[in-house]
Amino acid sequence: MKNYLKSQRGVAFIIAISVLLLVLLIGLVSLKTSTTDQSISSNTQRSTRASYAAEAGVMLGRQTIWNSYVNAVLTSPPKSAGSTGDINAFQTYLASIGLSNGACIKVNANHTVGGSAKVDSVKVSRRDKPGNVTELEIVSFGSEADGINSKIGAVYTVTGVPFRGFDYALLSNQVNCIMCHATFDNADRFWNKDASKNGSFDRIKIASLQNLMVRVGSSDSKVYGTLYSRGIVTDNSGNPLSSISTSTISGMKLDGSNGHIVEPLVSTALSNTTGSPLSQYGNLYMNYPTDEADMTDGYLPDQFPPAIPDLNGNKLVDDNEFDQIKNQVTGTISGGVIYGVSSGSFSGSALPSTGNLSSISRTYDGNLILVGTPILLPISDRVG
Repeated sequence: MKNYLKSQRGVAFIIAISVLLLVLLIGLVSLKTSTTDQSISSNTQRSTRASYAAEAGVMLGRQTIWNSYVNAVLTSPPKSAGSTGDINAFQTYLASIGLSNGACIKVNANHTVGGSAKVDSVKVSRRDKPGNVTELEIVSFGSEADGINSKIGAVYTVTGVPFRGFDYALLSNQVNCIMCHATFDNADRFWNKDASKNGSFDRIKIASLQNLMVRVGSSDSKVYGTLYSRGIVTDNSGNPLSSISTSTISGMKLDGSNGHIVEPLVSTALSNTTGSPLSQYGNLYMNYPTDEADMTDGYLPDQFPPAIPDLNGNKLVDDNEFDQIKNQVTGTISGGVIYGVSSGSFSGSALPSTGNLSSISRTYDGNLILVGTPILLPISDRVG
């Protein structure tokens, strides 16, 4: 009996030791797991700080470029400190700091952003696109003290304010001789041969923003749509007109619900639309509002931007204004007959049958006579 009890105590001792070892093993595993989790958490935090540093570098690069540009003073094109200028001024400034088209510069380096995280470097690259658009790619490298690194990039597109007047067939600051003998029509309607489409064609919209001159008595102009004017309206002698009923400019009847050209065509006088608010789809608006809230017949810009911007406001194309646009030209003219007149005037009495130039790259200082269809642009310069 005693031997049996001793045997039982021995078994119990072994079981107790086994349980103790198992508990110790579980404790060690838990300790290791906890240590590993802490290590992973610490690495994640350091990686996150490096990423935040890289993100901060992108913002730092953007602010460095833009703030320094806004504070810059330019003479050509003119821009005062504190103004945003225009896209041409911005491109000129970028070139002045070494960031020409296709170039890459470093704008920041070794910038501490908090704790042990820092911005190692920020690089900016420039790419110009057709349509006077500039893309800036900012690449930032951030790091943590123990060597964890992060890289983040962002692309910013800079362009001029979009022009909203492209729904006008003719838009000009001043219109004079054009209104003597001219017809303004929808080309799709003019060439349409499908009678089922009659009445589905949009009207033509033409506008003069500063001065409209019309001929009275002997003109023969037709407007298949709506004529807008702002500023002064005069006859061909320069006398102000309160209406153009005395002119021989005629319009076509428009659908009052959608402005489409009514077909079969019904010729009608241009009659000034009045009232407050102005009704839509009239065929004439004299002194059309400048407040967009009152432009009930559609948006009409305040001004038509010239092909060569008048940067100093003197209403002349100055040499520096012309050169600024000229230097952006990258196209090539080739084929057909290209005859250049670098000085004086062309002495021939008929168009030249042979050219004195085989091709022109970028610009030509003089006048050109182009016969045939010689204008060919490289694919990279074509828009759309």
